[in-house]
Amino acid sequence: MSGANPNIPIAQRYEKLVDLWEQFAKEPEARLCRWLIEPDELQMISLFYDTESSARGRTPDIFFKLTTPFLQASSYGPQVIEELDEQISNYLEANPDQGIQLRWKPTTPSDALDSAQYFLQNFHALATELEVAARAVAYLSPADISSFGSWEKWLSQVIEAEVPALILLMLTDVIDGKEGHLQKIATQYPQQVKTLQPQLDMTAAMKEVAAAGDPQHPGVQFQMLFLDLSQAAGQGNMKQVEPLAHQCLTMARQQGWPHLQVAVFFVLVSAWMGKKNYQKVLQTYDQACTVAKNMYETQQMCGHPLYIQTLLARASALIAPKTEICDFEAAYHDYEHAAQVASKLPEEDPARSYHLMEAWRMMGHCKEQLKDYRMAQSCYQQSLHFGQAMKPAERGSSTLPYAGAALLRINARIGKKEEALAIHQQMVALAGEDWEAKVITKKGKAP
Repeated sequence: MSGANPNIPIAQRYEKLVDLWEQFAKEPEARLCRWLIEPDELQMISLFYDTESSARGRTPDIFFKLTTPFLQASSYGPQVIEELDEQISNYLEANPDQGIQLRWKPTTPSDALDSAQYFLQNFHALATELEVAARAVAYLSPADISSFGSWEKWLSQVIEAEVPALILLMLTDVIDGKEGHLQKIATQYPQQVKTLQPQLDMTAAMKEVAAAGDPQHPGVQFQMLFLDLSQAAGQGNMKQVEPLAHQCLTMARQQGWPHLQVAVFFVLVSAWMGKKNYQKVLQTYDQACTVAKNMYETQQMCGHPLYIQTLLARASALIAPKTEICDFEAAYHDYEHAAQVASKLPEEDPARSYHLMEAWRMMGHCKEQLKDYRMAQSCYQQSLHFGQAMKPAERGSSTLPYAGAALLRINARIGKKEEALAIHQQMVALAGEDWEAKVITKKGKAP
């Protein structure tokens, strides 16, 4: 067995991130750190944040991660400051013995400040109140971004408002193709916006971690093959993808690992999606569903949630517009089956109500596209019904507001406008006063 330390490859890459951050922080005019990363490097940025926001951090800066979805530029600043206020209140309440006295509270939003200015003013006030030599860092990591164009414009407004030296901003820009989504702002403000591209080669890191185990163990061998498969799929190299997938599937079958067979099929799907070979996408999803269905029916571990996941994934492929496999009727039946399977999850499982809400919402979407508006209305009503069982804190950030907006739209179409007020009141109770602002239409506006 290898004597290598599996933690070393990750530690080395963390050190590289710290070095890059320290170089950025020393730049006198730098205010926004743009991590330009590959999708598999996001986990390392999360590790960097988790470590630096703890007592184990290497840098002196104080980090705050803010995940408020970016839905509308005009409301994002106040919403993200509201999240920050809640974080701090929760921390102070959970740690009364630390004796922290913090008088900072957000100001009331007003027309005198736009969204970007409001954010900067309040975050700077917090940094000033902290009274430490280090700087406060806002790690802006929206759970959802409705429009990268609007997101970039809002960030430009922040830069234009002149970020005080006491604060820094940090965000990730995941490479999509050859570059990220925020190249324009990096080019427009080269002194204030610094792009850090760590090039961590996470596939090599994971191989090093796997190699620390017994190279003769089937689990280690599978890990190595799966990492090669993932890398080839990400590069769109189908000449490597297909034989590697065959090797992975053969080993998974021999070892009795059906859940890993499904994982391999999902990687294959992503590769075929990249090549726009939608027939192969559908065929591969069919294979994944067959394996997951058998796991579910034979009550194997993970079979229940995995079958729901594969059904929802195949349905999402079937509703992709402008593809030869687009079939709303077939998608409806997949969503319907997913709802039936989800209904058998334990009542106490929080995933149950979410899956039921989402499956019924998408059943409604399919029927709406098929112009069966009465059935669509019934499905959207069911979606709201199951949404009530979700945890209140999760409703607003889920797709539940979209179900409410869809029900309003359908009712207007079938001549039931008189129910609009009751639906709106129901949605306010479920997802908050601002529930409509959480729904973005194709025009980038709330309905």
